[in-house]
Amino acid sequence: MKKFSIWAISITLGGTFILSCAASRLARMEKDAIVARVNGQEILLQTLQGKIEELGYYSTSSQEDQEKKEAALNEIIIDMIVEQKARALDLSKDRLFQDDKADHMEEFLLNLLYQKEIVQKTEVTDEEIETYYRENPYEFYEISDRAKVSRILIKIQAHPQAPEYPQAEQEALDRISEIRQRIINGEDFAQLAKELSEDQRSARKGGDIGFVSRGSIVPEFEDFVFSADLNELSQPVKSPQGYNLLVVHQREEGEKRDLDDEVRELTRNYLKKEKETQNAAEYLEELKEKANFIFNEDVFSGADSVVKDNPWVMTVNQQDTIWYDYYDAFWKSWQSHADQDTIRLEHRTKFLKDLPLVTPLLLKQDAWAKGYLNHPDYLEEESTYTLKIAVERIKAVPATEVKLYRPSEGEVYDYYLAHRQSYPTDSSIHVYHILFQDSSLAHEVGTKIRSGTDFVEMAQKYHSGTGPGEHTSYDLGFISDRMVPRNFYRTAVLLQVGKVSRPVKTEYGYHLIKLVERVRSDLDPYKPGITNTLRRLKVQEVRDRWEKSLREESDIRIDQKLLKKIKLKKA
Repeated sequence: MKKFSIWAISITLGGTFILSCAASRLARMEKDAIVARVNGQEILLQTLQGKIEELGYYSTSSQEDQEKKEAALNEIIIDMIVEQKARALDLSKDRLFQDDKADHMEEFLLNLLYQKEIVQKTEVTDEEIETYYRENPYEFYEISDRAKVSRILIKIQAHPQAPEYPQAEQEALDRISEIRQRIINGEDFAQLAKELSEDQRSARKGGDIGFVSRGSIVPEFEDFVFSADLNELSQPVKSPQGYNLLVVHQREEGEKRDLDDEVRELTRNYLKKEKETQNAAEYLEELKEKANFIFNEDVFSGADSVVKDNPWVMTVNQQDTIWYDYYDAFWKSWQSHADQDTIRLEHRTKFLKDLPLVTPLLLKQDAWAKGYLNHPDYLEEESTYTLKIAVERIKAVPATEVKLYRPSEGEVYDYYLAHRQSYPTDSSIHVYHILFQDSSLAHEVGTKIRSGTDFVEMAQKYHSGTGPGEHTSYDLGFISDRMVPRNFYRTAVLLQVGKVSRPVKTEYGYHLIKLVERVRSDLDPYKPGITNTLRRLKVQEVRDRWEKSLREESDIRIDQKLLKKIKLKKA
């Protein structure tokens, strides 16, 4: 009986195991299943699932879920078509692209050289970290040392660049020395601070400036404040303001962090950056020392004023050339601060070696010599950059149309009238109109009015029938779009005050409309918002049209059954 039970359980578990394995294989197969092909290029199910997750789509209803799946798939399809077109785009003769690419790749090449020759070859040992931690203890305090200090300040009453500064400095030193002697002779520091200190804030409190932390005060103060005995009177201490006498009344020791993993890593990063900077400077200096600079001494044998035709002034390793115009732009600035009688050829040659352009030239030549133009990272970046720009060019087609789009007054008003319920306003325009049943007569009278005939005179002669709002008079007064047919109101509201429209057809007949007065524009408060809305709608319209054209030009095959089977996650 027990055997039977064990076997029964085993069979049941085995069946479950087999079903689980089948489900697992199905899941793996579906993960690699092809949900669509675009011009022969496959879109895998896992790619679509990743896009759905990226867009943050969750299950809501079966219809909405299907729309979300189709939207996600469409994004992948459009991106794939764009990339296909971009890869086929020939930019080899595009001068602007080639120039931009050359600049980009040169910058990438120099960064690659820096990463490989400086960053990856710069190391910081544990011993260096521990030495720095030991020799720079105050950089690792969570709570810094602090001290309670008083001071007396005597200012130097002159600007450091002024001719009278030395005398003013000596006068300040003499005064502070005299005050110091009075304190030594027994006078009270606090009382003298109140009477003589030129730091008004602390003088009122007898020179008390409160607690100061290490690192928060000028070095001249810090050296004394954190080394002197308590209540010791300092020698005159010079600061940017003048001469000071200091007294430390109380000192509190800070709390230093242990050299834990976090502090060790922060210190390592700091020291690595410092060493990278130093190593880069040494690397560049070595390149300069090894470089073969050839100077055109003929250019420097005469006066600068006689140099013509932008001759060469220096070659770098016989690969790159520095021209006179570039050199001269920097030389003129340097020369204006130099003694003309002492300028020699060696000054010019040293100046040439230090020109800003020389450093990137040397580094670029070094990168070439070391073969970095064929480095996998360089080749990959070249391909990636080309594809990126090509994609931008393909996508620029709809972007250009959108960029040039400016909604017209008519488009703005049409949107305004179509969404009138969202823009509540009162009647704002006063109009006259002449109603005709004959369009030819309306055109004829309109021509006369535009030629100078009085509108009211023509209205009294020709106006017939009942117009909008059951008005029998040519004067409709102040109207809103709710009182007249939409095309009547649209025409009237777009008129300038005093102007007359062309004949406008409504259910009542043909109208000539004159805008008499505009109390205020219904549209003005809403115009910026409507304009932005129209631009957004235009963006979507252009993109939809562009995507449609891309799809029509492509061979797209979608596995609708598989697409329908995909289940979205619950939120």
